Amino acid sequence: MTKKEDVKVTVDVDNMVIKFNGYGMERTYDLTVLNEDIKQRLLCHGANQKLRDSYSGDRSNWYEHTDAVWDALTSGQWERKAEGKLTKLQKLAESGVFSKKQIEALKKAGLLK
Repeated sequence: MTKKEDVKVTVDVDNMVIKFNGYGMERTYDLTVLNEDIKQRLLCHGANQKLRDSYSGDRSNWYEHTDAVWDALTSGQWERKAEGKLTKLQKLAESGVFSKKQIEALKKAGLLK
């Protein structure tokens, strides 16, 4: 059985270039060569995805999450900080779905406090 290799993705926002590297292959996509219609569609697709991702774990309060992301974006922040709220991973850990060994591994990786 062949070991599964990850595909590394590098996004260069300043130059509008996305690079993919994996399985002995490399591809570079220069977004500046796209026409304005395609750029606009990509912008809308990306905004849609970012807003929808914000409520993936809590659909009942979707509007709170999308509002928080929109507020962050309109204030110039790509990532928003969850002030005083638990992350999804922390909520899962507290719910008891992880074993002690898994929680230790998550803490060691810096994903849990």
